[in-house]
Amino acid sequence: MNEVIYPVLTGLVGLILGLIIARFSEKSKANKILNATKKEAKALIKEAKVDSEVLKKDKILQAKEKFIELKSEHEKVILSREKKISEIEKRTRDKESQVQPCPASNCSTHPQPNKKDKISETNSLMFGKRTSPPTFGPHWSL
Repeated sequence: MNEVIYPVLTGLVGLILGLIIARFSEKSKANKILNATKKEAKALIKEAKVDSEVLKKDKILQAKEKFIELKSEHEKVILSREKKISEIEKRTRDKESQVQPCPASNCSTHPQPNKKDKISETNSLMFGKRTSPPTFGPHWSL
């Protein structure tokens, strides 16, 4: 019987040792795969960060270009308004130069508008804004 037990025990011990060695070998492979995956993930993250920085710089550049474009359009609008104002002022000066000076008695009751009044009149004509407070008739008392 001893002749049968020794080979069976030896086979069992060999089987157990084989399973243990296979288990350690499998763990080792798993760790290698895990480490390789971690390295690959870090490389992907690094690449994504570089791509995001490039995209960020591109978007900032686009925003600056858009700002310059809007600023240019705004300046064109301002220059157009200033041109309109100067044209209106020129017409007003031309009309004033065509008007004959009034007699001394009329001038005291109707004084000539000063430059500030002309500008506020021009602004109200162009922009539809009232620059002076409304005047009330004699029946209104404040």
